[in-house]
Amino acid sequence: MKTAASLSSALTPQQKMIYELAKSGRGSVEFLDVGRGEHRRSCLGIVTENIDACLERAAARGLHGGRFAVMGLRGVVYWPDVPTPAEYTH
Repeated sequence: MKTAASLSSALTPQQKMIYELAKSGRGSVEFLDVGRGEHRRSCLGIVTENIDACLERAAARGLHGGRFAVMGLRGVVYWPDVPTPAEYTH
């Protein structure tokens, strides 16, 4: 995982929403690699202590399709269809 740094390029509305959700929920934005082989791609996710609340806040703002993974006491909510900003893709 790469930690999101300051972004100089324009973000899509969905990318902006993920950053706003992370900030409002005291989470952090992470760059994640999802999928396998030729289907592997980078997307944005939020590391949070409350997965359910994060998914609910996202849905209330119209951001659907979130998935999650549990990592000990915290989890990551991610959106496979919301790509990492272009300048950070590899």
